[in-house]
Amino acid sequence: MPRKQGSPVDACPNLFKSNALGRLFTVNPRHTECFYLRLLLVNVTGPLSFQDIRKVNGQHYPTYKDACLALGLLEDDNQWECMLAEAALNCTAIQIRLLFAIVLTTCFPARAQILWDNHKDSMTDDILHQHRTRCHDLTITFSDAMYNEALIAIEDLCIVIANLPLSHFGMNSPNRTESDLMNTEMNRELQYSTVEMAAIVARNVPLMNEEQRTVYDRIMLAVSAGQGGSSLISIIKKKHDNKNQRYQNKNNHHLNYNNNQQTNKNNHQKNKTKHNHNNQRNNNNQHYQNKNDHHLNINNDQQQHYKHHQKKHDNKNQRYQNKNYHHLNNHNNNQHNNNNQRYQNTNNHYLNNNNDQQQHNKPQTKKKTT
Repeated sequence: MPRKQGSPVDACPNLFKSNALGRLFTVNPRHTECFYLRLLLVNVTGPLSFQDIRKVNGQHYPTYKDACLALGLLEDDNQWECMLAEAALNCTAIQIRLLFAIVLTTCFPARAQILWDNHKDSMTDDILHQHRTRCHDLTITFSDAMYNEALIAIEDLCIVIANLPLSHFGMNSPNRTESDLMNTEMNRELQYSTVEMAAIVARNVPLMNEEQRTVYDRIMLAVSAGQGGSSLISIIKKKHDNKNQRYQNKNNHHLNYNNNQQTNKNNHQKNKTKHNHNNQRNNNNQHYQNKNDHHLNINNDQQQHYKHHQKKHDNKNQRYQNKNYHHLNNHNNNQHNNNNQRYQNTNNHYLNNNNDQQQHNKPQTKKKTT
């Protein structure tokens, strides 16, 4: 959502800027690109996109780290240069490789590849010495294979320390082949003191059990007779296969146990979720039922109230009707009485007139008769 407060940006309509920062979570430097992106977001003002934030002085950089370097947000590697140069004076190559691996995994130098290019000779010195000793040739010099072997050793240390390969730190990954592991084991087996080994054998052979002593005697007999070859390898391979089988069975057992635990956990979670959904559905149904009952009661009450008012209205209308009938009857009776009274008055009037006429006519008749 665009910012709504602050002063408007001239180049971008509907965009505002202010001194307030949004929420930015902290990032571990081991997450390199996310760490450098956060560093740019904190220090670069007004970026328009994730591509625009990698542009410095008109130049577009491929990674956020390169953009940080161009802006001078990262320290240079002078302190690591001095440290490795000093270590080369009084430390062995193995110690220097360990020191370099620690710097890579914990200090996150800006230019790890350049550090390696500047100090790879001191980190590969013991490998050169081994080649010269094995070949009895002191004129052998550093080669890409030796540097690759040193890089493999450094990457193994980084994996042990931080479980990260060299490519994570901006360095070229070493070339590993299928024979690297065998060569490493062979070189480790060749680097031992015969005097110390004889003392270890004399001290530990009496402590072997019956099976171990049988295998030891067969191996020593084959070595003494110069009949190593496939017989010796088969014994070692069989023992190694048995050991691998035990580890495989153990791993399968743990894997099955973990799968069962995960399945049970998922089933429990599913049942719990289903139970919660059922409870929620029941609660919703109960809520709707209660709501419907409430509305039904309200409707019934309203119906009863309406009937009561209707009845009251009907009674009132009946009273008005009766009253109207009563008034109408009274009016009709009054009208009838009035009519009767008028007729009676008229009759009386005519009767009186007749009587007056008769009275008037009587003397004349008598006089005439006389």
